[in-house]
Amino acid sequence: MTRPVLPVWLLPCVALTALLSGYSILTRHQVESRNKAVTLAIEYESVEALASATGRPIDESLRNLKAQGLGAIVLSEETIGELVSEGYGTVSGNEIVLRQDRVMSSEKAMEALQTRVERGLKNRFQGAKIVQGKESGERATRVEFASPSLIRQTSIGINPSIAQAVKTSGLQIICRMSNPVGVTSEYVRQTLKWANDLGATAFLPQGDQVLGRRDSLDDTVATLKSLNMLYASPEFTKIGGDANLIGAAPELVVRLHSAQSAELDKMPLEEVVERYSKAARERNMRILLIRPVTFASADPLHSFADLLRDINRAIRNEGGDMGPAKPFEAPALPSFLLGLIALSLTPIAFFVGEGLTGRRIFSIALAALFLLLGLATLAGSGRSFAALGASLLLPIAAFLVLDARRGKHLLLEFLIVFAISLVGGLAVAGLLNGLPYFIRAQEFRGVKIAVFLPIIVAAWYFAARFVDIRGALRNPINWGAAFLALFVLIALVFMNSRTGNDNPAGVSDLELRFRSILDTILMVRPRTKSFLIGHPLMIVGIGLLLQHRSRTDSKLGPWAALFLAGGMIGQTDVVNTLCHLHTPVSLSLLRNVVGLVPGCIIGVVIWALVQRAVRKGEGEN
Repeated sequence: MTRPVLPVWLLPCVALTALLSGYSILTRHQVESRNKAVTLAIEYESVEALASATGRPIDESLRNLKAQGLGAIVLSEETIGELVSEGYGTVSGNEIVLRQDRVMSSEKAMEALQTRVERGLKNRFQGAKIVQGKESGERATRVEFASPSLIRQTSIGINPSIAQAVKTSGLQIICRMSNPVGVTSEYVRQTLKWANDLGATAFLPQGDQVLGRRDSLDDTVATLKSLNMLYASPEFTKIGGDANLIGAAPELVVRLHSAQSAELDKMPLEEVVERYSKAARERNMRILLIRPVTFASADPLHSFADLLRDINRAIRNEGGDMGPAKPFEAPALPSFLLGLIALSLTPIAFFVGEGLTGRRIFSIALAALFLLLGLATLAGSGRSFAALGASLLLPIAAFLVLDARRGKHLLLEFLIVFAISLVGGLAVAGLLNGLPYFIRAQEFRGVKIAVFLPIIVAAWYFAARFVDIRGALRNPINWGAAFLALFVLIALVFMNSRTGNDNPAGVSDLELRFRSILDTILMVRPRTKSFLIGHPLMIVGIGLLLQHRSRTDSKLGPWAALFLAGGMIGQTDVVNTLCHLHTPVSLSLLRNVVGLVPGCIIGVVIWALVQRAVRKGEGEN
């Protein structure tokens, strides 16, 4: 296979793609810059437990926590069964009886509670006959054809008294509602309206399903819109209907991050603070549901207040702000811009096709494919395929440009490869620019293909350039080649397990500590695969390539091919960093740039050692 010819028009075309993508990304950055307010929330049950332990009134405790950054309280719906367990009444057969006694001493309070129970029963058992009665301090409510267990499970909304105390403290209310079996569309509407009447401004699912799942989910969306309520979408959870709701109404969505107390208990306090602050900074979480980490202390409420204060400070120190969470806006993009980005890839596709095969017909076919993708994107469809194409095209173009150029400066050649690969990531971020991608209603599809295919193509291309593959296959395999092949296979399997939006491989404690050190030293943590593996391998590979070119009898070609193929790990990772579309785009760009510096330093140091070994080996020969 011969070296490709670098046309004079190629780099200007790459620059045009970068310019168009950069404009699209700028509109996204403006949207993200206008929405940095984060709301710290806590479940009311936690506040009640902390306040009771220290003998403080709820209202005083709420004010103290608000002073440290608390912005919202999560109120879960109550049930008739909870009233019974707290001594407010009994359920017998299909009847619930409320009794006026020392627990319920006020006639007015008893009347309000019965009204609440009646509203809950009417919402749940629509069409059923509900009969009320009052006799000697007792108020009975009977529901036809309802079993005692169903009556106990009936929701009676969030607690009005607690809701009033939360509002008086100047905090927002996030209502948490379940989706019991057999609810109607009217139940969905009335349940949300009831919570909104009591001051709830956001809805958070409770249990395994969103309220209204499945056939009444449209009613959930319509009701939230009519009430101007937000939908808090929990991160890292599999809730039925969540994806459907955020896809149907992305303009209502604020993303929420939480962690279970058992999980937080295994982490040092500074890591807990870092977890929440990074969720806000790196994944655009706008509601952070904080749970107590310290269960036992001299003053549990004060300890929790300190945790809120530390999270508050960490978020502000990283450029965030405290305030009411709000949804992201859709970026103001010209309708034709995405199509132009996709169309700008066409000449690059022509170069890649010719560079890989040397055949004009293949290059024309590949260019025609990208032309069709561009036209489809202009028409309003196909941009996800165009984004996948860009993620593959630019890293491949980068190593073809490297092979075509006759440069002699190691770092300059590396920076050109890096820049062209970066344009691939910019094109993905520019094409997939929209509100659904900010909130992860939609994602970049084809992550594994975008990561591995350029590596495979690079390995094939450089092997064909520098290795007699047919001759190697005819020769008996040796132990060195066998172990090298095994090592490469294991590395690729490990990369595959760690690649994707939901990869199955966990992160070890050692790696977490290493990441924490990087976060402390650097303004943002670079991607490990880039600066520690990919960039150094690419620099060494380029160095070997330049050495191979300068010597007609050099045997460095196969080694150059091996290191260059390994170096593509860093280039595909550069693109992949910008494929995390829920991460602020400015952070992804900064992560790539920050990773470039230590990657170059490590690469240059390793190359100096390799170059010395090469010279020593040539001297002995």
